[in-house]
Amino acid sequence: MKWLSSVFLLCFALNGFSQNIFIENNQWNYAFRYQQNQKITHGIAKPYTTFNSTINRDTLESLAFGKQRKTWLGRKLKEENLVELKTKDLFLTSDPLVYIQQSREQGNPEQLKQNTRGVMITGQIGDKLHFYTSFYENQVFYPIYLTDFVKQHDVAPGYGRVKNFKATGFDFAMASAMISLNINKQFNVQFGNGKNFIGNGYRSLLLSDNSFNYPHLKLSFKSKNSKWLYQSIYSTLIDLKRIEATTSSEPQFYRKFGAFHFIHFIPNSKLSFGLFEGVIYQRQTVEGTLKFNANYLNPVLGFNSLFNGFNKAKTNNLIGVLANYSPFKSVLLYHQSAIGALDNNGFGLQNGIRIMNPFKIKNLEVLVEYNVAGSSLYQQQTGVEYSHYNQQLAFVPINRKTELVVQGYYMFHYFFISGQYNLQSWYGLNRTYLSGNFGYLINSKTGLKISVGFQQRINISYFPLSSKSNWGFIDFSSSLGQRYYDF
Repeated sequence: MKWLSSVFLLCFALNGFSQNIFIENNQWNYAFRYQQNQKITHGIAKPYTTFNSTINRDTLESLAFGKQRKTWLGRKLKEENLVELKTKDLFLTSDPLVYIQQSREQGNPEQLKQNTRGVMITGQIGDKLHFYTSFYENQVFYPIYLTDFVKQHDVAPGYGRVKNFKATGFDFAMASAMISLNINKQFNVQFGNGKNFIGNGYRSLLLSDNSFNYPHLKLSFKSKNSKWLYQSIYSTLIDLKRIEATTSSEPQFYRKFGAFHFIHFIPNSKLSFGLFEGVIYQRQTVEGTLKFNANYLNPVLGFNSLFNGFNKAKTNNLIGVLANYSPFKSVLLYHQSAIGALDNNGFGLQNGIRIMNPFKIKNLEVLVEYNVAGSSLYQQQTGVEYSHYNQQLAFVPINRKTELVVQGYYMFHYFFISGQYNLQSWYGLNRTYLSGNFGYLINSKTGLKISVGFQQRINISYFPLSSKSNWGFIDFSSSLGQRYYDF
């Protein structure tokens, strides 16, 4: 669907190269400039490559930038990777990654800040092999409620384990790497350490990029007419809970397997449908490592859930249905249904709409989304939690059953403004989240920008009775992917 590409590219920047470029998560991009020109299919499965697209590098750059700047300095600052190496059989890029933020929280005497430094490298060898890698270190002083989250879960939101930094800060790193191989035009293999996302919304009830990176193998097959896509993802996951009965000086964490299968069908330019299955397999118990379950490797969608059933002790099954309808070129209606347990609280539902250029305002996008997640949707039994590094693999809000999300994004040349409002409810107790951001996009390739903004979170619950957080910030940053602080 031509229009769907503009939505996907709005949320995923094109740090790209040739026929199988990796498209990383970056909401500060230039998708509006070519929203009517893309031919991306099956962008519902992210992060994706142009294995699902007819775009090549030359087409991408001409659509994104139009007439390029004449000077070398102007191109490097605004349009190009910092380092580019191009030969007959090799294409390589390298860029620094930064996130420098200063902020203040109302009622908090501590000065909040983030200092991130790193590097990103992308490359292509020949016509079939492509790779992406990045690494960066962080020192962060969070607002109070995020500090409480880190202390409770032993991880930073969207990241892994942390070390204490000075009195109230945290130190942690992030490493990502993916290798992609096109076997032929219909079959692609990816392997590495990263995240995945299934859906067209802001949230996903099925598989989200909320948690930390995890090692995985992804097998993708598409039909010759590109109407069908089938994906299988095989991953290893970790619960940050120590195995009690061990002779090791530092007991290991519990490990588990995750297998995710997804099929997507696009019958015409307006409709698409999908089926999803996620299964978590217990790998270790107090008694030791369990016998390997060969069903983990079965690539047939639905087989494991039929074989294992629901509410089993050593597996955790999640089944999902997706549907998308584009009644007009600039409107997308999307839906997800999920079931994780055979009881009244084992269901999930998502309905949403994206509108591009509403009221004929060019370069404006609006999203409205409503989510429902039952308390037993992800069946949080010990050893098979639908999570990784103490963070859910899907729907994000903690201890909230329903959520309304409203987002707006507008870009004028390289200036942008965005806003978001969340209303999360659980049996009449509400949590609201409000944010706004204004800035200037410096480099389209890396998402480098400077911006100012604010965030407000109001939480009403039984204990504590209520909490409120207001903070403003200014930052100079590259695109480091989606991070969810609205919980």
